[in-house]
Amino acid sequence: MSSYLEYFKEICKFPHPSGRNEAINFFLEKFAKENSLYAEKDDYGNVIITKKADKDFENKPAIILQAHSDMVFVSVDNRDKETSVIEPLEENGFLKAKGTSLGADNGIGMAYALSLLSDKDLKTGKLIGLFTSDEEVGMKGAEILDKKYLDARYLINLDSEKEGEAVVSSAGGVNINATFELSRVKKENEGTVFELELSGLTGGHSGTDIDKNRTSAVEIIIPLAFALLDKYRLDLININMGKTCNVISTSATLKLLLEKSENYESFRNECEKLIYDIKNEYKEKEPNLKITHRFIRSSFTLDERVYNFVKRTVYDFDLKQFLKILALFPQGILERSNKEVCVSSNLGICYVDFNTDKLITSAFLRSNVNEKLVFYKDKILQSLKENKIYNVNADYNTTDFYLPWEKSDNSRLLLITKDTYKKIFNKEISIKSIHAGLECGTIKEKNPSLDIVSIGPNIYNAHTTREMIDIKSADRTFEFLKNLVIALAKITSNSII
Repeated sequence: MSSYLEYFKEICKFPHPSGRNEAINFFLEKFAKENSLYAEKDDYGNVIITKKADKDFENKPAIILQAHSDMVFVSVDNRDKETSVIEPLEENGFLKAKGTSLGADNGIGMAYALSLLSDKDLKTGKLIGLFTSDEEVGMKGAEILDKKYLDARYLINLDSEKEGEAVVSSAGGVNINATFELSRVKKENEGTVFELELSGLTGGHSGTDIDKNRTSAVEIIIPLAFALLDKYRLDLININMGKTCNVISTSATLKLLLEKSENYESFRNECEKLIYDIKNEYKEKEPNLKITHRFIRSSFTLDERVYNFVKRTVYDFDLKQFLKILALFPQGILERSNKEVCVSSNLGICYVDFNTDKLITSAFLRSNVNEKLVFYKDKILQSLKENKIYNVNADYNTTDFYLPWEKSDNSRLLLITKDTYKKIFNKEISIKSIHAGLECGTIKEKNPSLDIVSIGPNIYNAHTTREMIDIKSADRTFEFLKNLVIALAKITSNSII
């Protein structure tokens, strides 16, 4: 097997969502053994595969090909991400997946690296495949990685998503979390169970797609719930507006108890009116938006099938105050610099954990400037702490902080990248900074002398079930990458581009 596309399809056979790297690491170690390469796995699940320098190339600079081994797994039918495989489909020049995200982010980068590592005709200095774990949930693998694995002069990150671009800087990020400890009260024979379900939003990557004016489910469900609470007494049974911070939420479910004293018909009519107005407001921006509502049973106590697991209880707290706190998490672009997104926030996690009776929320804050990342983090945290829910214990904290990758003013690798691209395609490569997170900043902090650039093919709708990759673009990008590695293998320490 040598084609990068064959390797990618093989990767799809091994489940590799964030937090579960056992299967994909088995595949990587098996690959190394089959190709007589040295593989090492650290305690966190990062895999490092090394191809020794070829004869007469021992003094050439070492090159790291870096990709992350986890993916954001989403599906149309909420299937188990820990056991589900990806079924790739070729359609009209694109590679897609059947009912799930494709995992081209970053499976295609892994496949590129594996193809070059196994290429017996490719003559280079030491070539290292660095496959980091849990990039999608805070760069955890890169954060824990020992700097001894970064003994090289050049690193090519393979996690970019647009052909013809050399990325030279990226955003840092941090999760801002709020967890509420709830208590239950019995509500037997005291109301009607109501379910509100929202779906069909476009969604997307909370970094690269945040400037595309896409609506998050949070932006609809919070004002809708507010409007209902202004007129009716409602208790919370369940809420689920997403469980992944770096995805713009496409759906939401809200289960409420309409208290017995409230007028059933009035409430239903009000819901229908609000839903009609919302659909009309978003008909052009989000044409596939669906909002449905239903009364599950007229009697709360009869609904054994649905509510045995909560023992016929609701959560006893000020739901309106909670929604006000949710609204303190900013959504979308917070600041621009030279027309480019500089700071953004995405509330991607909000759900009830029935095992612990905790309401868990988390937003992902990004910035291309470290000082602004810290400023907004502190500002949002302070705002949350100043607003409390009566009789509810709350914990506010931050996790998974990672640094922005800031542009180098003296990159030899960038000069070679530009020169190689022009020789192959007879045009200039674009130099870009992106608002998504790459591991380059975290890695460079461990080895400041590393010269880094990031490239990749055209990948669309990452982190969604509509994710796809342009196959011809992937072919061209692989050709470019291979020629870039060849160019680096030819240079000496005194070469001038």
